[in-house]
Amino acid sequence: MQQRVAAKNCEVLRFGRLRRQGLIYSNLTLVFLLASVSVPAQQQGSANGESSVPTMLLIMERAAPPASTLQEDLALRIKTTVREAINRSGRFQVHTFSAGDAVIKRALNEHLIAADDLAEPHKPESLQRIAHAIGSKFILKLGTVLDKAEVRTAVQYMASANPTDWLVLADEHMAVPFVLGKRRLRPDDIVNVTVDSITEKLGIPTHLAGALRQKPGTRVIGGTQASRQTTPDRQIAKTNPDGQLPANTAVAEPPGS
Repeated sequence: MQQRVAAKNCEVLRFGRLRRQGLIYSNLTLVFLLASVSVPAQQQGSANGESSVPTMLLIMERAAPPASTLQEDLALRIKTTVREAINRSGRFQVHTFSAGDAVIKRALNEHLIAADDLAEPHKPESLQRIAHAIGSKFILKLGTVLDKAEVRTAVQYMASANPTDWLVLADEHMAVPFVLGKRRLRPDDIVNVTVDSITEKLGIPTHLAGALRQKPGTRVIGGTQASRQTTPDRQIAKTNPDGQLPANTAVAEPPGS
């Protein structure tokens, strides 16, 4: 009799222990289920390709030939530095235009854009169709040229007011001379001063040029009507094989020097 009672008590204790373990397992399972549900809910926008950060379409127009090695190098470095500055700001995510992108090819196949929209120089309406096709609400179009006196970068900044209308927020030319006072600027200096001027227009100012930015010499040509004006062609400066201007190249003094 006592053995049967003891065995029954053991079964009760074992049942209680298993029940407690089952509750623990159930609670742990509930925690994991809640976590697995809440995480995708937070990341739903990313999974669907959506983001709270607007996309900016960045395009650097290629200069008409003949383009010097220095010109091509400056254009590439300005584009790269601007893209990095915009991404660091957290205000935009940048989509750098490339005709070979999968998203551009898909837009062509779906007839969202036409082949003519990819032809350079890009017309504003072509860029607007491309931006709309990739879900971009902002467009930053750059174009860098140089002559014996200065480096000029055309900047066109547009924003989508609605699916059909675009606002031109900036349409200017940033000009940086090769010489400030008695100082000949290095390519790094020219890139930094140019990028500082561009990001200031975007509302995300950088200070890459430091004290150099405060010196006279940089200037802005044009304004909102710049795209309607014809810029006279100027001779492209020839460079040495190392991409530097020859020592005897005539350089104009900056304004106010």
